[in-house]
Amino acid sequence: KDVTKSTKFDIDRIVRFKVTVHNTQALWKQFRSQFGQFIQFDYGQATFGMPNHVKKCNDIWTKFGFEVGCQIVPEGVSGYEGGFWSSFPGRCPSMPFSDDAPQVIHPGEHK
Repeated sequence: KDVTKSTKFDIDRIVRFKVTVHNTQALWKQFRSQFGQFIQFDYGQATFGMPNHVKKCNDIWTKFGFEVGCQIVPEGVSGYEGGFWSSFPGRCPSMPFSDDAPQVIHPGEHK
C-alpha cells in the first residue's frame, strides 16, 4: 500500500538560521521579556490563525514595534520535542504573499 504524506504548505525542507535579536524597549518595559507574543503567519500574512485577526496583530506592532515572537512547540505536534517556534514579521506582515499585493511597510515598523 503506497501512502504519501503531505506537509502543510508543501514544505519539503527545514532551513536553520542563527540570528541575533534585539526587540523594542517598549516590549521589555511591559513584559520584561526578550521575546514578544508568537504570531502565526499564513502565506506571509499575520493572522493568529484566523484571517479576521490581522487588526489584532497590527495593534500589537503599533504599540510595541515589530517584534520577534516565541512559543514552545506543543508536545506531539512535531518530531522535534522541546523546540520553539519563532515568528519574524516581514516587510508587510498584514498582507499575504502574492504577485499583486502592494509593497507597503506597516506604520509601526522601526528602521
